[in-house]
Amino acid sequence: MQHLFAFAFRGAERYLWGNDIIEAAGTIILSSQNGTVCGTDYTTMNNNILLIDDDPDDHEIFDFALEIAYPTATCEHSYNCQDAVEKIKRRHSPLPENIFLDVNMPMMELPKCLFAIHEALGVNHADIVILTGFAAPDLPNYNAFGVVKVISKPSTVELLAEKIQDVMGHRASA
Repeated sequence: MQHLFAFAFRGAERYLWGNDIIEAAGTIILSSQNGTVCGTDYTTMNNNILLIDDDPDDHEIFDFALEIAYPTATCEHSYNCQDAVEKIKRRHSPLPENIFLDVNMPMMELPKCLFAIHEALGVNHADIVILTGFAAPDLPNYNAFGVVKVISKPSTVELLAEKIQDVMGHRASA
C-alpha cells in the first residue's frame, strides 16, 4: 500500500504519493487499503475572514451566507476601517486570509483604508474583496493592496454564499 503525504501550507496543492508528486485543486485525495478514493474539501479549513462593513444588517447577512458557503470558517467583524486595522495590528486572533470590505465606509476613504490594512498586515498577505451596492462598480484597480475582486452585493443570501465560494475558491486553487 502506498501512503499519501499532504503538504498543507495554507492551501498547498501538492501531495506525495509513493514517489510521485500529485497536484490537486480543492481536494485532498486519500486512498484506503482497498484502493477506493475519498476526498476532503480543504477549502473549508483555516479560513479566517475579516468583514469590514458599517451596516450591522450586512454583517448578519454575511454570517448567514458564510455559514452556507464555508461552515467551518471564522469571521471577525469590524464596523469601520480603524477598528479593523487595530485588530490586525493587535493580532489577538489569527490574521485574516480573506478580508471583505464595504466600499462606502465612514471615517476613512477606501484608498486610505486599503493602505492602512496593507501596512498593518506587513509581510503577511490577505485577499481583499471589495463589496459594493452598485450594479456596475466603477472603481480604480487596487490590486497592489491585495484586492482580488470587486463584487456587487447580491439580492439573496444564497447568491452571496456563491460569491463567497467563488472568491475563497480562488485562494484554494491559486
